[in-house]
Parts: sequence; C-alpha cells; structure tokens
Amino acid sequence: MSRPSEPLVARLRQIVTMRSESRAELALRAGMSTARLDALLAGEEAMTVDELILLSQGLQLEPEDLGLDLGDEEDDATPYEAPAPLPYESPLDDDMELDQEDTALALMDALDPLGNQIRQLFEVGFGLGCTFFFQAEASQLEDSGVPRMVLDRYQGGELPIQLDAAYHSYNEPEFDTFGVTLKLSFDAIYTCTFPWSSIRRVAFFPEAYEPEPDEPEAEEEPPPPKGAPFLRLVE
Repeated sequence: MSRPSEPLVARLRQIVTMRSESRAELALRAGMSTARLDALLAGEEAMTVDELILLSQGLQLEPEDLGLDLGDEEDDATPYEAPAPLPYESPLDDDMELDQEDTALALMDALDPLGNQIRQLFEVGFGLGCTFFFQAEASQLEDSGVPRMVLDRYQGGELPIQLDAAYHSYNEPEFDTFGVTLKLSFDAIYTCTFPWSSIRRVAFFPEAYEPEPDEPEAEEEPPPPKGAPFLRLVE
C-alpha cells in the first residue's frame, strides 16, 4: 500500500536530481546519515515531520517549492497533488534495458578517451558526489599554494589528498587547461592549484551499491479439490 506522502517524497527526489546535489553533503547539512537520506528519498522508510523540515532547510526550499499551500485561509481538506514534474531530459532512460554495445556507445558520448583523462576523472568524482583520493608530485607544486610545511614533508615524493564527498562544495573546484584549483584545509584554508601533469593517480571510494530486492513471485494457487467419487449404473 502506497504512503500518502509519496508525491511529496517524489518532489524532493526531483529537486535533488535537478540540482545535482551531493547526497553526502545534503545529509551533512540536514544532520542525518547518508544511508538514512537514501532510504527516505527512495521511499523505503517513512519520513518524520522533523526530517522534512531539516531537508527543506538543507535544500533552502519554500513551501511552494514542494507544492504546499500554507495560506491563512482555511480551505476544505483536499488530497495532496504533486506539481508538474521539473523539466529534465535524461540522456538515458532508467527503465531502458541497454545491451553492452549500447552502454559502450553511451559512455563514449560522455567521455573522451583521447582527451585529458585526469580532468575527466576529477569531473566524474565531483559530478557523482563521490569521495576520491589523488596523489601529486610534490616537486611540481612549488608555486601551487600548498603550504611549505606540507611540501617539505613530501619533498621528493607524492602529496596525498583526499576529497570527502560531504565537503565538495567547500573545495570550489575550478578547471582549466593547466590544472585544477581547489580550496583545501591544512592549518588554515588555502587556494591550491595542481597542474594536470603533477597528478599521478586517482582512486575513488564509491558508496556500496545495494540492489533492490526482487519482488517475490506469486505462488500458484493449488487446484480446487475434486468432488467426492460416485458410482454410476451402466446398462
């Protein structure tokens, strides 16, 4: 049985999708775990009024953004009707079953194997809202903005940096042909530029994927019992 709040949850899910919100960052602003946020947006668990308020504050929403009318006039109670879906055209249909060839073609449209692979990996990490890690040659970071005490520690080696998904918006990434500029916290906040040539490896830490359980197949009803045996006279 569907919940009365399903249209409201669907609206929240649309807003999060349209804004490309990082779930980890939104969960941090709303004061809940990422797992709890995922369960709420998926409609797997009931949302409390407090959680609705926290999510609305985290997304900076007004009541009308959710299709709610909270005017002073008292109207007759009417069922909640979700507003029209936000205009969004996805290049892939979630319900479309793609074979391996179709999937490869879709990925080729989004990625350029002959382009700057390091930049594309950074764009994927920030785009997915995924925690990722990279290492850069310290010898190429003399004028990068990284503090001297940090460079001295990794001189002759590679400087490790982890970009947690919950703080991606604070990193304020900027990309250009030379490299990527990030705001990073050491003993204070520094604006640091990493040349693409300095970055040697990138590693991702994606959230564990838990597929939705398959619906149990309906059990076949047993055939109705046959009537009691009887005798028939044969001439």
